[in-house]
Amino acid sequence: MPDAISDAGPILHLHEIAQLGALGVFTRLVVPGLVAVELRIHGLDPVSLDVPGLNVSIVPVDEARRHRVLAEGGEPLIHPADAEVFVLAHDDDFQKLVLTDMTWLYGGG
Repeated sequence: MPDAISDAGPILHLHEIAQLGALGVFTRLVVPGLVAVELRIHGLDPVSLDVPGLNVSIVPVDEARRHRVLAEGGEPLIHPADAEVFVLAHDDDFQKLVLTDMTWLYGGG
């Protein structure tokens, strides 16, 4: 099973419809630090998701790298947590699936 990097939206929306088990198609779910904070604000602890076989890793993202993505992003602006998702995807040469509910993705000119 593949690994994936996730934004908060897909996890929150699957939780809202009682379908977190769908994340079981992944072996490992990588969650940036700010995404973990966002999930906790909504009452979900990412490391305690009740999905058999799923390993959730919270990965810190360097603040300077996040700010660089935000500064280069132009319009429309993206949320800092979304910038962290982009940084982690970039670090993996975009080889991992990225779960997001963004309608706009960093294009980086």
